[in-house]
Amino acid sequence: LEIKDKSMVSLEEEWSFTEMYMFLLKTRFENALHFEVKNFDDLKNWGIVPLCIQMLFENAIKHNVVSISDPLIVNIELMDGYIQVSNEIKKRLDDAKSMGTGLENIRNRCNLILGKQIEIQSNEKEFAVRIPIVEIVAHESIDH
Repeated sequence: LEIKDKSMVSLEEEWSFTEMYMFLLKTRFENALHFEVKNFDDLKNWGIVPLCIQMLFENAIKHNVVSISDPLIVNIELMDGYIQVSNEIKKRLDDAKSMGTGLENIRNRCNLILGKQIEIQSNEKEFAVRIPIVEIVAHESIDH
């Protein structure tokens, strides 16, 4: 609730919230869901549109099978001015046609607030979204 009125937060703050959210998801799904995190070392000087990572986690869980026999692995990596969230595609049999509102929301917010586009890559095996991050010093304030 603290960040609901902010247009941008520090990546350090977003990651702290993300870790709490990952803990809740791991509690709910136990060994049916795994997170692989790479290159999350330098977070202090970067800003991100809030709640984007969580929305991508929800998207992965909504559209893919999450089972102990074949766990869903969500990869999160900080790379070249982006955070990439990806997962192997394991389509749910009961998956309803997506309206794409979550991705459209992220796309619009990143474009409006950061002036940058998200990147979506999808094939038969993997779905990946790259969310832009910006150096905080390039912006006056992250409390808009």
